[in-house]
Amino acid sequence: MQRREYLGQFPMRVAVLPSRVVYLIEEGGSAGFRRAVREASSRWGGVTEPIVEVPADGQVTEAFREIVAAADVQVAVSVDLDEVRAQQAADQLGLRVEPLADIDRVGSLSGCTCPPFAVSPSGRTGGSLVMAQGDAPLWQVAAAGELDAVHLADAGPWLSVYRPMTDAEIGSAQIHGTTLLDRTAAQFHEHASTGVGGVVGGPVTIVVTDPDDVGSCVWFWNLRALRARTINPTHVMLVPRGGVEPWIHFPEQLRELVLTGHDRSPDVALVSLTAPEEELHRLGSHLEMTHTPGADITAVPGAPRSPGFSYIVNQEPRTWLVFDRSWGATTHVDLHLYAGENRVEFASPVSFDRPGRALVRLTSVAFDGLPRRPAVAGMVTASATWHRDSLQLQTSADRRHRMNLTIPDASSVTERLLEEATDRWEVSDKGRIAQGVLAQHAPGALLQPGMYETIIALFTKRSKELAKQLKLAYRDGDAEEASRLELARAWGGRARRTYRSVQQLSEDSGLTKLRSTIPDVLEAMCGAGWAERGLESACDHCGQEMFVPLVETTGPAPCPGCGTPARYRVDATGPTVVYRLNTFIDLAADQGVLPHLLTVAALADERPGSHLIPGANVHFPAMKREVDIYGLWGVELLAGEIKTDPEQFNAEQLQHDIDVSVRLGVDVHVMASVGVISPQLRAEAQSLCGQAKVRLHVLDKSQLRPSADSTND
Repeated sequence: MQRREYLGQFPMRVAVLPSRVVYLIEEGGSAGFRRAVREASSRWGGVTEPIVEVPADGQVTEAFREIVAAADVQVAVSVDLDEVRAQQAADQLGLRVEPLADIDRVGSLSGCTCPPFAVSPSGRTGGSLVMAQGDAPLWQVAAAGELDAVHLADAGPWLSVYRPMTDAEIGSAQIHGTTLLDRTAAQFHEHASTGVGGVVGGPVTIVVTDPDDVGSCVWFWNLRALRARTINPTHVMLVPRGGVEPWIHFPEQLRELVLTGHDRSPDVALVSLTAPEEELHRLGSHLEMTHTPGADITAVPGAPRSPGFSYIVNQEPRTWLVFDRSWGATTHVDLHLYAGENRVEFASPVSFDRPGRALVRLTSVAFDGLPRRPAVAGMVTASATWHRDSLQLQTSADRRHRMNLTIPDASSVTERLLEEATDRWEVSDKGRIAQGVLAQHAPGALLQPGMYETIIALFTKRSKELAKQLKLAYRDGDAEEASRLELARAWGGRARRTYRSVQQLSEDSGLTKLRSTIPDVLEAMCGAGWAERGLESACDHCGQEMFVPLVETTGPAPCPGCGTPARYRVDATGPTVVYRLNTFIDLAADQGVLPHLLTVAALADERPGSHLIPGANVHFPAMKREVDIYGLWGVELLAGEIKTDPEQFNAEQLQHDIDVSVRLGVDVHVMASVGVISPQLRAEAQSLCGQAKVRLHVLDKSQLRPSADSTND
């Protein structure tokens, strides 16, 4: 059996949680609000699912968008909107929309949850729970929740819930956490958070409302949905205007809550959209608390309390309730990963009592090198998606989870994403040459000062260079006979690779400013296997001049052509050492592949571990295009065009190149040249990339040929 490569040991955080939604309702619609609450009351995590009022024009307010973003839900559900307006609102929230009828459909993302009674209770939610009275005012529905007859029948003996005789019981249940809605949050909370609300928390927040005011009930509902639950928990309650005074034990119970569960100052925030401020002060006085105007929220865990209790009025609660967080009960697993498929098993951090569905999110440094693309998530484990930087799976609500994990290498990821973006693809002619070079040599040595210029001076001019020379010779009409003969003599015997000495290279106009680097560059090329040393044999009999590898020069110097004795070229210091490129580098230079290799080298130097294809033919429906570079650059996808002469980047070429990158779905468009790309060209490319929503990355002479003088282009 072949041994698999060991990738290492990696810690992994596992979070188990329900899929959650945002409910879209008609602005001011009490029926839609009640329907949304009934649905949320029947779902694990329902108390944390926001409700958004959508006006007739379909525009979602910035406040609602902020709330939905902080809630981090997965789907928008239309409760009573028409399809067009529901889609319009969901688009603004960046979510997929589903009709309410599909919310519990097996296989849907919104349905990846379970009834509250399927989760083992926590805290006081294992006993009898309070829900709204029959035909209750809207505030009771928002505060305690309610179930319709179907959901009550489904709960059967697994959920003990009753309708109270008085609304005071709802006030008390909110303090003690024994409402029906509290049951939906059993074993569900945030495990990480940032911001003031996540770090400091907030005071006990009491929202005062008219009994049937939809706007106030929606406002409260969303504030409570965002309250911190385990990290500096914040209590949020709803009470009716003028209704608290008859609640005999409420002030005492509230003070007990402040004393036992909160260490923030001020102790209570009284807020309302409908009650005048003087009414809130009367409530504060009834609760035997002192007003502290303009006080900042502070938290001093364990510090002794000052006598008495304090409150503030109408300070914006979102200050301590809207913050970024990560949801779910968590456990940690140590992974020993190998190349290929790995079997992983772990106990769920959530205890389930009944069948259902749940989301599992996996977070690990093992995934750090993977682009957050849907296809890549599926390569790691079947049916997975990305949620931020975590892998997310829809699974059954089990007490143990088993799955297979594969960490794909960069090559597999690159090819998979290219297959997904095209009908088909193949490596281009230039790409095959470049891959041949890369298979034998790391390209980083090309970035050594003077390396590119020396190779250009040393390579064997073949078809492309001959075509260039012929074009120059004939551009003014028929060439003179002498010119044609000169070209014939120069190119007639070009089957042999070019070789040159240090002295000859020093006289090359392209290396004028780099003469001091030539010996070191040539030796570096030999060390890398890109060139070889030799001597030049000259035959007086047949006139042939030949390169003889240095290892073959220990004996006589027979002519490699006719076989008669020859002689090695010498100067005043002895035999003249000459240098010749190896076959791949020589061909790469002749075919214009060196800029591709330089670009690969520069990009790989910026982000080691990248996988780049140095040229591909990509086929889209009814069209074929060529891309000079495509690949995985860190965790980003890039594609682009590489030119020897930057003047070839005209407006039409830029639009064409960026269009190909957009079709390939990349994050970064590369514009590269061994020459100088002007500020005007950069600006034009940047404008086009901005319109196409891809990031531009420019590489030119300053990155690819840092030592070359501008006069040598």
